[in-house]
Amino acid sequence: MITELNPHEFGKVRHLIDSSGGAEVRAVADCINPGRIYVNEELNGALFWIEGQGGFQLIGDFWRGTLLVELETFMRETMEPEMRRLGKDCIEIAMTNERGEKAFRQAMVHRETFSDVQYVFGFLGKREQRAVALAHPLPNVSNGPDETVSVVRISRELLEDEGYGNREFLAGKILQFWHSGEAFFQHGLGYAVVQHHQIASVCFSAFVAGRIHAIDIETMELYRYKRYASMAAKVYINECIRREIEPYWDCSPDNEGSIRLAKGLGMSLKFGYRICWYSIST
Repeated sequence: MITELNPHEFGKVRHLIDSSGGAEVRAVADCINPGRIYVNEELNGALFWIEGQGGFQLIGDFWRGTLLVELETFMRETMEPEMRRLGKDCIEIAMTNERGEKAFRQAMVHRETFSDVQYVFGFLGKREQRAVALAHPLPNVSNGPDETVSVVRISRELLEDEGYGNREFLAGKILQFWHSGEAFFQHGLGYAVVQHHQIASVCFSAFVAGRIHAIDIETMELYRYKRYASMAAKVYINECIRREIEPYWDCSPDNEGSIRLAKGLGMSLKFGYRICWYSIST
C-alpha cells in the first residue's frame, strides 16, 4: 500500500535519497522546500511531489517492490483528482535513468506516455570555478534603484520597498518554491535586475540541499532580449563561488538559450535524467 509520510518521518527515505536523489528531492526531504513523499511498505522506493516544479520524482529501486505495482491505481485514484483541482492537464514524473523509465512505462501500460531527458549543468571542480570568477567581471551591483539598470540583491527590503515596481512578480517567484519569504531569506540567495526602478529579471535559489543551490531564472516578457538574465546570473554565480556553493542548473535540451547561458557562465553538463508525462485532461 502506498502511503504519505508526515514531515517528521522524511528521514525514513534518507537511504534512497543518498543513492539516487537530486537537489529538489533532497531539499524536500530536508523540509527546506515544500513537497510531499509517498512510499510503499518495503521502503525500497519513494514518490516525491515537488511543489515548486509542479511535478513528481521517483527514486530508489522502485521497480523491485510493491510501489510500481500499485502506482497506476494510486495515481488514478489519489493524485490525478488533486492535480486536476490544481488546474493541471498532465502528470510529469522524473526518474534517474532509462531503467526506471522502462519500468514506469510498463506499470502505466494503459496510458499513452511520453518521455524526454533533462540536463543538469554545474561546475566540474574548483579550477573551473576560479577560471569563471576571473573571466567574468561583475556588472554593477546596487543596494537600491539608483541606476538606470542595476543588479540588486534580493532582500526583505527589496520586497517591501515601494520604490520598486513589479515586486509582486518577485514575491510570486519566491513563493512558487518556498514555504515563505522568510524561508528563502534564511536558506537561499538571489539577485534582480532593475530598470528604471522596475524589477525586470531575477536569478535565485529555487531549491537548497546542503551546499547545492538549484537555480531559477526568469525575465519579465517586457524586458526580454536585453541580456538581463545574463547580468543577474553572472552576479549570482560569482556569489555562489565566493560562498563555496555548488550551483545546479536544470534545463531541457531544447532550451538553447538556457544552455548557452549556462555554458557562457563556465558551467558544463554534469548529468541527465529522464522525465515522463501523460495526459489527464480526459
